[in-house]
Amino acid sequence: MALILKNIVKKFNSQTVVQDLSLKIEDGEFFSLLGPSGCGKTTLLRMISGFETPDSGQILLDGQDLTPIPSNERPFRMVFQSYALFPHLTVGENLAFGLKIQKTPKEEISERVENALNLINMLDYKNRFPETLSGGQCQRVAVARAFINEPRVLLLDEPLSALDKKMRDHMQTELRAIQRKLNITFIFVTHDQDEAMTMSDRIAVMERGYLKQVSSPHEMYSSPANAFTASFLGDMNVFVHSGQKVFIRPERTLVSLSPMASDLVSYSGEVINKLFKGVFWDVYVRLSTGGVVKCLVDSKNEDMMEDLTIGKEVQVGYSQVYAHVFETE
Repeated sequence: MALILKNIVKKFNSQTVVQDLSLKIEDGEFFSLLGPSGCGKTTLLRMISGFETPDSGQILLDGQDLTPIPSNERPFRMVFQSYALFPHLTVGENLAFGLKIQKTPKEEISERVENALNLINMLDYKNRFPETLSGGQCQRVAVARAFINEPRVLLLDEPLSALDKKMRDHMQTELRAIQRKLNITFIFVTHDQDEAMTMSDRIAVMERGYLKQVSSPHEMYSSPANAFTASFLGDMNVFVHSGQKVFIRPERTLVSLSPMASDLVSYSGEVINKLFKGVFWDVYVRLSTGGVVKCLVDSKNEDMMEDLTIGKEVQVGYSQVYAHVFETE
């Protein structure tokens, strides 16, 4: 039981925006499509939904080819960034709208609307109009309106990008909890690395229409498959060692006021900035060999932070255990 994309290609005029892409998404998985603007992730989502048609390839659900099937006949529902709620209908009426179109019995509509409102913790808002709700509340209603139709797959196109950071962080937790309760497949499009890392069972990173890596957040962060994934997912320092570019996470990059142990690769540098981030300080060092790297220093290390003044000469280094070296792409 899975959604399988086989050799999907999509062109707009002479530009190929999805390049011979194959992917398997498991049933009940929270799966994120991650990448910069213009990488093809939204186009891919629209092909899954049926709003766009691939130039070649197949979209299979449980072995059935959905490619020729129109959007309204696929067992999917889409949630957009703009919410797309009907302003003249109450929250309850918005949720009931699709069920009425399907001629669902009134008693069943009432029960399913109440269950959906309970799931998103908004039963008291049933008779409110969208204009009286916050952005986060509107987004929860939009999600509920999609899943109340009992789709096999819920497609979400950057649904949290219009929210402020505090509300976005809260909605990440809410959406993940809703997905676990429903136990249906969520395919989530985002350009926000932290968002994808927080919510996903697996992530597919895309660049210029190609899949660069598909794996769990932890695996992708700790074992990136290529330079693009390493740099795009989380912060990454780049050193030059023996003529090669070496990628090291900031939390694995050491800074010291004295010479480093002989088993570490080390460089001299100068502190150019430090930013307090709560648990850690971000310490930025300009290397004598060129380039700037970021080191994380525990806030509890107060004596060291007092000595790490702007302009201070320091040593920066790393263990080769944590080094990632990739072929030039």
